[in-house]
Amino acid sequence: MYYPKFIEKGQTIGICAPSAGVGNKLEHFDKALENLRAEGFRIKESASVRKDALVSASAKKRAKEFKEMFTDPEVDFVLCAAGGDFLMEMLPYTDFEAVVKNPKWFMGMSDPSTLLFILPTKYDIATLYGMNVGGFDCDKICRRSVHTAVEHMQGKWSLQHSYKQYLVGIGAEDLPKAPVLYKAYPESFTFEGRLIGGCVDALRDIVGSDLDAVHEFNERYKDEGIVWFFDNFALSAEDLYHTLFLMKQNHWFENVNAVLMGRTLFESTMIGFKYKEALQKIFGKKIPIAMEMDIGHTSPYFTLVNGSYVKGQIRGGKGSLRCIQK
Repeated sequence: MYYPKFIEKGQTIGICAPSAGVGNKLEHFDKALENLRAEGFRIKESASVRKDALVSASAKKRAKEFKEMFTDPEVDFVLCAAGGDFLMEMLPYTDFEAVVKNPKWFMGMSDPSTLLFILPTKYDIATLYGMNVGGFDCDKICRRSVHTAVEHMQGKWSLQHSYKQYLVGIGAEDLPKAPVLYKAYPESFTFEGRLIGGCVDALRDIVGSDLDAVHEFNERYKDEGIVWFFDNFALSAEDLYHTLFLMKQNHWFENVNAVLMGRTLFESTMIGFKYKEALQKIFGKKIPIAMEMDIGHTSPYFTLVNGSYVKGQIRGGKGSLRCIQK
């Protein structure tokens, strides 16, 4: 696995919008930029970042701006402006070879999962599944996760512990809070292996496509085994099962050591099906599974290094993990 050069204070974060623009939340966005500048970073934005639309630009233009972030010598680190729904439109136009020739750390979450996933699985370049820009505008309950994200951007990969509380919902600082309590099967276990995953809502767009190199990734790291992580934004329990079933049929789940799943932001079911059932029908009851973890859309959450080695443990409804360069 190739780990790009980490950003240092005084260097430049390039912000692009491969999915939605941030034009409908500019005050929130600018506050996040202030916080990043306060950490000592410079900022450079691509042309479409501030557009107010479901997609920031045409598929070809988004792919072009994504490429420019990696080929621009002034940019040291690439960060996604926002999530969204239709990043997959730009994938046929994305110049991945340009990224391979100019590797930089690339960070984001949610809809950008496809890009964050393709780079480690197909090209063996690690990425950061953590925050889009908006995540850096936080309230007190999320401050520790922001600090962790900044540390990981600079290569300081500390042990991350589960949080005490999380915000029930998305986008507002006055959201109700709930205690963090992981659901694990079995109740306690340790895990380690090669870490891979992302937002399952988005990853299903590449299953079986020319960009699907998961089988080859599993072969490369079969001696270590794979630790999967999933961030489910809004798939119902039934849709999650259908998606995971499709992935399994395409040989995604070989040599699995453990499965880690975040809190689903919008839970639903049409027939009383459970998320636990979906996971256990796919992975069986011998592979350890942890749910309701600090991964993904409900804040605060872990910063995960997609493609790194990981070690961790789950015990008593809590957990910890550490990503390792290996």
